[in-house]
Amino acid sequence: MTPDHSTPLFWDRMPQVSACREGVHLVLFDPDCAREKVVNRAGAAVWEAMNGAARTEDLAAALARHFDIAPTDELSADACAFAEELLRDGFAKAMPAPRATPRTAENYSWLHEAPRSFDLSLTGRCNLRCAYCFYADEMAGRRDLPAERWLAFFRELDGLAVRSLTLSGGELFMRPDLWELLDGIVDARMRYTILTNGTLLTEDVLAQLDQAHRRRRLTMVQVSIDGSCAEIHDASRGKGSFDKAIRGLRLLKAAGFPATARVTVNRHNVGDLENVFRLLLDDVGLARVGTNDAMPMGTGCARREDIVLLPEQRPEAMRTLVELERRYPGRIQASAGSLALWHMFREMEEAKATGKKTRRWKMGSLSSCGCMFAKLAVHHDGMIVPCNMLAAAALGTIGETSIRRIWQDHPLLKEMRGRGAIPMDQVPGCAGCEWGPYCSGGCPAAEYTRTGEMNVANPECCYRKFLQETGDRGQEAVGQKSQGAGDRGQGTGGSRAKETGDRGQETVGGVDNGADG
Repeated sequence: MTPDHSTPLFWDRMPQVSACREGVHLVLFDPDCAREKVVNRAGAAVWEAMNGAARTEDLAAALARHFDIAPTDELSADACAFAEELLRDGFAKAMPAPRATPRTAENYSWLHEAPRSFDLSLTGRCNLRCAYCFYADEMAGRRDLPAERWLAFFRELDGLAVRSLTLSGGELFMRPDLWELLDGIVDARMRYTILTNGTLLTEDVLAQLDQAHRRRRLTMVQVSIDGSCAEIHDASRGKGSFDKAIRGLRLLKAAGFPATARVTVNRHNVGDLENVFRLLLDDVGLARVGTNDAMPMGTGCARREDIVLLPEQRPEAMRTLVELERRYPGRIQASAGSLALWHMFREMEEAKATGKKTRRWKMGSLSSCGCMFAKLAVHHDGMIVPCNMLAAAALGTIGETSIRRIWQDHPLLKEMRGRGAIPMDQVPGCAGCEWGPYCSGGCPAAEYTRTGEMNVANPECCYRKFLQETGDRGQEAVGQKSQGAGDRGQGTGGSRAKETGDRGQETVGGVDNGADG
């Protein structure tokens, strides 16, 4: 789009665009299209001058003031060229008449002052009682925050240029004021992803979600599907849930919403994995499906022995998932669970055999957890925690402690950020392990819940323990090759999370704590 210079033009910032400072740069983010633009000091001066009443000569004057130099034709040309670049990229607009009230200057936050994303459990209520869910018991008695508390929190996040939220419960669609909350998220210039059990997705619900302002900010709707039939899915999630969840998923797909599913591998569905991925990828036609393992979290989980994979099932799950990954290249994602562990174990074997450690993650230190570099989570009662898996690691309460202070100063987050400097041979239970130089310790959540210690390794991610429990079958499973994804892995627990500006789809990782989120 080229502006018509035959009439005066008035330049304005696009109102949905948020910005934060990083060094001498300003980082712009358009949540409507999930696009980021980094501008230098000169560009920032032009951007900030775009108040809806500024003409091109006003932009040039602002640029001259910023650098304390005299206005020149060259400076005016530079200001005009950059304004037109912002216009082409969708970050600014040119108007034939000025705004009645010019926009006021924003006090931009700094990139390091807050995470770019949050996981929010908006309600503790749910219409199901899944076998591996800690929410039903551990969160009992905690009341949902009223809408006004959430809306005030969204405004705080807006001021920190937070970009994206992952919304869950409980079951998100149990909340009667959900649409008011989604509108508050839109007003706060953020994108969102929805995690749901899918049973409450109806035509009426999708009609609400399809309203233009809500739909363009929606990154993804993820539905939990744990089996290819009611018998298997319902064994974990309750009678009647499969038919409703699949119907909801098909409605999403038919309406063109960005949709995915997550398959939680558990004791009931190991033998059904091929069928459920065929259902989701071939029949329903999803572009991608995620997977992880059931891992009951928290003191409220009483059915661990009914859910967690048996040692003899773990190699079977790995073999099946690797074969499916080869059959559906690029369409099965895993950041934790059997498939992610297979990739990590493969890399450990190769590093030990060749002496060449991967560069994707830091081998030999307690480096696996990355949540403290990328996001925070909030329970439905307002408790702030490092992530949903660390459900009892309270950092504060929304509206009482500022996110800026928690993110920069909380002792627990500082401790977690220092984990990567701890060698594995100094981690309790890991000294002398032959795999220590190639290990990263795994997710600390389960052991933190059990012991209150953060600088510990996760036994469920321990390769030595895996081999001891599975023997030759485990060794054979790790030895198979994946032609679909190679042996690089898909974001196993070894890599530090790195914020990329919400340019793609949200990937919901971690072992499954049971809540649809």
